Amino acid sequence: MKGSFIRASLVLAGTTIGAGIFGIPYVTAKVGYPLGFLWLILVVVFTLLLNVSYAYIITKTDHDRDSQLVGLAGKHLGRQWRKVALVVVLIGQWSAMLAYIIGVGSFLSVILGLEGGEFFLSIVFFVVMAVITLNDLKLASFLESWLTYGMLLIISVLAIFAYPKISLANFAANDTSFFESIGIVGVLLGAMTGFAVIPEVRKSLGGDDVNNDKFIWSVIVGTLIPAIVYAIFQFTVVGVSGVHTSESSIAGLVPFLSPVVVIIGALFGVLAMVSSFVALTYVLRDTFQLDFSIPKIPSWILALLPPLLLYLFGLKSFILVLDIGGYLSSFTGSALVFSILVVLLVRLHSKNKRELKA
Repeated sequence: MKGSFIRASLVLAGTTIGAGIFGIPYVTAKVGYPLGFLWLILVVVFTLLLNVSYAYIITKTDHDRDSQLVGLAGKHLGRQWRKVALVVVLIGQWSAMLAYIIGVGSFLSVILGLEGGEFFLSIVFFVVMAVITLNDLKLASFLESWLTYGMLLIISVLAIFAYPKISLANFAANDTSFFESIGIVGVLLGAMTGFAVIPEVRKSLGGDDVNNDKFIWSVIVGTLIPAIVYAIFQFTVVGVSGVHTSESSIAGLVPFLSPVVVIIGALFGVLAMVSSFVALTYVLRDTFQLDFSIPKIPSWILALLPPLLLYLFGLKSFILVLDIGGYLSSFTGSALVFSILVVLLVRLHSKNKRELKA
């Protein structure tokens, strides 16, 4: 697996790994590690089936311009589903991008020691991302690859430093029942959601000319990489801090490890958000350009402008964005609607195949 296959897989992996990772240890600690790990496995299997199903549907399209979710829904399911898909994509992606603008500024201020410089750093981040996403997908896939390598390195370093402090007692089950623990599915599903970038995975492999099996396998690998990263992070943080696991995960490690962990965690957060921001901008740009025939530059502006305006008009609380229609809640909702759309598209395709055979 060399070259473009690896880069394509990392496009999906890098987009999937985002701010949602920090919520996984916290909800796991609340229900107990055994149940938390079980739910992670179940959500990964569910997500893998959905992503592969979406990739399969995309392989049945004639052109790249027909592979975006909005276009597929409109073409095969009708105008009403096209509107639903558009709302899912716009709300989910814009709210995530807004969270990234806020979060990267905050994390960079911690790393650089620039207290009070969050606004300036967020604007710098946005400008750099805007310049990058104005270029073609090759630059983005190259950037995604190295950002994902960086995230994997940081997770490995964190796990190595934390390993001596892990206590087996922190992995014990608590009194939470299986049905009582179902509430953590939202966080896990949100963290595993990266479906919107799957058409870009195909494009990074060569678009219409790509081998379909290669495309499907890149989606499988790109889905499993975040799953492995999340499992390591879940095991490490819960193993060290147990019931004292904080909502942001990293802060709860400081009493057991070192303040340096905060810097490491902030750096991981920056890499994760940069990676996802780039990919989601391309998704929105392609949605406007391919599904609505809007020229490239206006599509690029439409993709980037709404989250920037919301930030400039005062929506600057990372937690607030997460809580009200922001990153996790919107992505969880997006995943559920996406699931319905994929099931309908697969059923429609199966029905058409049966009719053709008849």
